[in-house]
Amino acid sequence: MTKVYMENTEDGHSKFWEANLAGQSVGVHWGRIGTAGQYQVKDFPSEEDALDFFVRKKQEKIGHGYRDVDEQQIANNHTPRTAEIIEARTRARRRNQPASTAEEGELDRYGLRVRE
Repeated sequence: MTKVYMENTEDGHSKFWEANLAGQSVGVHWGRIGTAGQYQVKDFPSEEDALDFFVRKKQEKIGHGYRDVDEQQIANNHTPRTAEIIEARTRARRRNQPASTAEEGELDRYGLRVRE
């Protein structure tokens, strides 16, 4: 899994953006620093399409003033969850069956359901 976590604190902004690339899925988590933010998982037809999206979005964020943040700052400011959400979805998809009750609860919590 490839992961990037960036923040924009320029000109009074206080925003974060995180993306996790896992196979054909990219999980994105964004919002104001210190909040739960929003989550979205995008599924692509191929790993190449997912990688293209991941790289393109990271470059867009750099262009909008976002900068990479080190692991210690992440621990101090925010606890990212998108990697766990992607893993739950991926496990369910690999089994070709609905996610477990615990996984479904986690996905429901963030408004992300496994779509078969």
